[in-house]
Amino acid sequence: LIAFFLFDRWFISKYYPDSLNEYSISFSFSQVIFVALNTIAFSMQKTLGEAMGSHRKETICRLLKINSFFFVVLLFGLGWLVHYVAKVNFFGGYGDFFNSFMIISLFYGSYYMLSTYTVIGFYAGYTKLFLVYIVLALVFDVALSYWINYIDIGYYYFLLKSGVILLLLSGVIFLRVLKSVRI
Repeated sequence: LIAFFLFDRWFISKYYPDSLNEYSISFSFSQVIFVALNTIAFSMQKTLGEAMGSHRKETICRLLKINSFFFVVLLFGLGWLVHYVAKVNFFGGYGDFFNSFMIISLFYGSYYMLSTYTVIGFYAGYTKLFLVYIVLALVFDVALSYWINYIDIGYYYFLLKSGVILLLLSGVIFLRVLKSVRI
């Protein structure tokens, strides 16, 4: 995931330099959500991994609903704060960064939320498969970034592209995890 973040930041600095400040502050605010979701994920990993044989799809889906609710509450709460901060121009020179914040938080946050359950796949022996998925997604992300820049459709589409790729990646991995648990 760090490779996605680093590539996006480098690409924005090179091809969308006017949006770099907006991206930087948006990403910084989004990290509050990422840290909260990672805290939940780390607290659940040992339990999820060690209870591998006793998981049921219903249990995983129930946990996902709880995590989704927490994510939505975080997104709306922090979104309200960021919207206010952007509108009062508290950080001059960063522009109206609310849209970037919402794109980054929604898509990357969804990735973090779904990745909570990846540990089940690791215990089930899918580590190499997940690594292949991640590398392929990164290669696709890089190629699509250059294509988006070539057709010149803009910064927000670039952010959406990265977010959608990560969301699809986490969805594929999550579905693989669900296949590895009992019915």
